[in-house]
Amino acid sequence: MAMTKLGKNCLRWCPACNLPIMDVKTCPVCGGATLETELTPPADSRPAFDYDIEKTRSMCDACFGEGTGKLLLPEGHLAIMNKAPSIDRMEEVFSDGTVVATLRYDLGRGWRFIVRMQGAMRIAAAATKGWVILNPDAEEFIRQNRNLMVPGVKDADPGIKEDDEVLMLSEDRTVVGTGVAKMSGADMRSQDRGIAVKTRWHKPEELISSDKAHTWDDAVQANAAPMGKRVDEAVAFIKKTVSERQDLPAAVSFSGGKDSLACMLLTMDAGIDAVPMFVNTGLELDETRGLRPRFRRQA
Repeated sequence: MAMTKLGKNCLRWCPACNLPIMDVKTCPVCGGATLETELTPPADSRPAFDYDIEKTRSMCDACFGEGTGKLLLPEGHLAIMNKAPSIDRMEEVFSDGTVVATLRYDLGRGWRFIVRMQGAMRIAAAATKGWVILNPDAEEFIRQNRNLMVPGVKDADPGIKEDDEVLMLSEDRTVVGTGVAKMSGADMRSQDRGIAVKTRWHKPEELISSDKAHTWDDAVQANAAPMGKRVDEAVAFIKKTVSERQDLPAAVSFSGGKDSLACMLLTMDAGIDAVPMFVNTGLELDETRGLRPRFRRQA
C-alpha cells in the first residue's frame, strides 16, 4: 500500500549551507539545490529546544555510553523534532537534514530511544555499551532484514539486557544494522542457539554529516523570503474571508500551541480584532491560561 501523505512536506534542507529551508528548491543563501527531508507524515516538525536536545543526548548516552549523545547531536548543529504517528507519542530527531533517532513513549515502559542508521554510524566508533560484533558470515543475513541468530554473534557487550536497543557491528565497527536484543549479552556469548537480536534497521546508507554549525537566527534569516511570502498569503486569505462574512463576528480558536498561536498572530497582522476562543479543559498549563487575555488588540 502506498504511503498516505496528509498535506505537503514543506521542510527542505540545503546540504551546502546545512540549513533548513522552507518550501523552495533553491537555497536563498547559496543558490544551491535543496533536498526534501524524509519526514514521516503528517510532517508536523518543529525546532528542537534545549530540553529536547539534552533529553535525546542523555537517552543516547544511557543506551550506548557517555559521549555518544554529543556525537549524535553535535554542538551548534540545528536539530528538528517531527511528531510521528504512534499509540502514544513518537518524535523523529533530525540533525544535518537527516533522521538520526526516534524517541517513542511506550505505555508501561516510558520513553525509548531508537537509533536509526544515520545515528548509529555517528556513534558506532565511540559506543561502549549496547554493541554486538557479528561474525562475517552473518552480515549478509542482517542486510536481508533477517534476525541475528546466536551463531552469528562473535562478541557482545555483557551489559546488554533483553529488550535493549543494540548496534550490530562488523569487526571493524562498521554499522551493519540496529535492533532489539532478544536475550542478554551474557547469553549471546554463552548460548549456542536462539535469536540474539531482532533486526530493526538494516539498509546500507551513506553517512550524512556537516562541519557547518548555525543558530536559529541564521535559519530565520535564510528563510526570511519564504516565510514573508507565506505570511502575506495568509494575511490576504484572512482579510478576504472576514470581508466576505461581514455580518458575522470574527473569532480565533486558541489552545496555546504553536499552530493556534501562529493563527492568532496572523489575524492580528491582518488588523482584525478577533475574539480569542479558549476552552479550559482543566488540563491546561498555568502558562497557557495566562496567555489568553494578552492577545486582545489594544484600542
